[in-house]
Amino acid sequence: MIAWMKRLFLVASAILTLGLVDFEEPAQTLSLFTATKSSDEPKDNKSFVYKIDESDYALFHSVLPASVTQYVHYDDEQARLLAKSLAILAKEQGFHKFGEVISDRIGRDFERTVLTSLEPVLARLVTDLSVDQQRQIDVTEQPSSKKGEKILHVFSKETGEDMLRFHVRRDQPPKQGHWFNFHYHIASDNYEHHYPLATIYWGKDVPPSWSA
Repeated sequence: MIAWMKRLFLVASAILTLGLVDFEEPAQTLSLFTATKSSDEPKDNKSFVYKIDESDYALFHSVLPASVTQYVHYDDEQARLLAKSLAILAKEQGFHKFGEVISDRIGRDFERTVLTSLEPVLARLVTDLSVDQQRQIDVTEQPSSKKGEKILHVFSKETGEDMLRFHVRRDQPPKQGHWFNFHYHIASDNYEHHYPLATIYWGKDVPPSWSA
């Protein structure tokens, strides 16, 4: 009888003890992702290598491209050199448009003020383009003559659309003589807004036509 009561007491104690013990789940099973150990992982239990299962990560395709074919190549140095080349072409076509008489009088100011303002604009224009898009950049070769404003247009050979239009306008404010207003237009506002670069004073006399 006493032996039977002892066994009953032991069983009851074991049942009560089970309800009081907190089982701590191993840390390596608490990963937010589906975790599998790498086959090359060292046997040191303190370090783990996990492989993320795409189906467990909702932002997987938001932060990584769906395939390597979507990779876009950008080259800041090539963009800088391209902007420099476009500025040189703008200078050449500017002097071609001015003709000898106007070039002799405003040429130095044109290089010092207008072109130094234009080059950063050209750099911003091409920096956001991929290398392939940069290779499609070209410029018009013939400035407008007489009273026309066009100096040079930067366009994409791929689309045929102008990206930037570099122009000069003749201004004659009341009693202030004649001025050349250099500015540019961009495609994003359909070339409607005038973005100023610099103005150069000509004088009281009327300047000759372009290319004269």
